[in-house]
Amino acid sequence: MRSIYWGLLTVALGVPLKALPAAGQNRPLDPVVMRGLEDSLWATTREHRAQAFADYLAPTYQGVYADGVHDRLRELATFDDVQNDSYQLNDFIGRPLGPDRFVVTYRATVRGKYRDPRTDAQFQLDGDYWCSSVWERGPARWQMVLHTETKAP
Repeated sequence: MRSIYWGLLTVALGVPLKALPAAGQNRPLDPVVMRGLEDSLWATTREHRAQAFADYLAPTYQGVYADGVHDRLRELATFDDVQNDSYQLNDFIGRPLGPDRFVVTYRATVRGKYRDPRTDAQFQLDGDYWCSSVWERGPARWQMVLHTETKAP
């Protein structure tokens, strides 16, 4: 079942719903679809939609950040600690890794804050980050299995 958000995403990106490959379909991956998935996940953080964010993360999700490696539970636990005021994805490259997997790399320009839950200290997240993600087609939807962010100089 496609969520309402997919409809909004397709309107925003101009991608018809039929262009989004569903689970079990072996259509070739379109770069617009790859970028759309990544952008829609980032939008959940800006719009602070925790359940939508959780739906995008595979049960086996791993995130690699400056503060360490996050599994799915740690990633979800820190969701409320991040304030994403704005973001822009640039230099986007997507490559299929087979019919049910793809990798994307890009530069994200971010404005926001992070609250360290251990110390309650606030940190600015403003700047550019080199990012990569691996997505996998699951039984019901595409889900992210790996994401990395490295602060750009």
